[in-house]
Amino acid sequence: MLNKQKILRLRTIANPLKPIVYIGQKGFNDEILALIDRELNNHELLKIKFQDFKDQKKEITDEICEKLECTKISIVGFVATIYRQHPDPEKRKIVI
Repeated sequence: MLNKQKILRLRTIANPLKPIVYIGQKGFNDEILALIDRELNNHELLKIKFQDFKDQKKEITDEICEKLECTKISIVGFVATIYRQHPDPEKRKIVI
C-alpha cells in the first residue's frame, strides 16, 4: 500500500510523462484493459487520457485499478495516472 508521501513522489515522477493509452470512441473494453496491463508491466507508471467518456473517467479508472490491481495516483483534467510495481525486482524502473 502506498502512503501519501509515496503517492506525491509518483505524481512528481509522472508530471512530465505523456499519456500512453487513450480511451476514445470505442470506449473501455477488454482490448484496452489488456493494453493497459501490458503497458503497466513495461512502464509501471502510466497516464491514460480520456478523449471520450470524460464524465465516466473516475468510474473507469476505479474499474481499471480494481481489475489490474494497480493504484490510482491522480486524475487531473481528463488524464488519469495509475501505478503498479513490477513483480520482478530486477525489472523495476521506479524506486520510491
